[in-house]
Amino acid sequence: MVAGTRDSERYCYMPGTSRGHLLYKDRRGGIYRHRRFEGLSDEEALRYTLKIHAAIAQSDPTSDLAWIDSDDALYQKAGVEPLQTMGEGRKMRLLSAYHLDSVLPIASTDHLGEFLRVLGTPESNIPSRNNPVARMLLLKEYFLKAKELFNSELTTYGL
Repeated sequence: MVAGTRDSERYCYMPGTSRGHLLYKDRRGGIYRHRRFEGLSDEEALRYTLKIHAAIAQSDPTSDLAWIDSDDALYQKAGVEPLQTMGEGRKMRLLSAYHLDSVLPIASTDHLGEFLRVLGTPESNIPSRNNPVARMLLLKEYFLKAKELFNSELTTYGL
């Protein structure tokens, strides 16, 4: 059991707060911008955010996607100054939304780690918590082996 949770809550989807979004309309109708966007207009902050999102959305799922775990690599691919990317879960949600057939749709780095542990992956082989894409890619290896072993038509979404 995960500390502070009941067994029934262990694997439930908890989207968290809007904190992981860089820019959004708040409840009062105003625009929330991450504090690192101070000095940018709303339009400039939106353009910046869209470039970060596009870098993930346009990534090649047939290549090694682990670069997305690196904010520096993400800034470079997006062609933006290093101001702010987004939370790890948001990166994973974007990646799986745009590459549903090739990316496991699990956004929680903790859940990815737990699934790897349950499957018997030695702790020393599980990528660090701040590398969810690397964790997902490792779990995907298990998924592909299971599909092959059982001649299964299981999809990433079906997983």
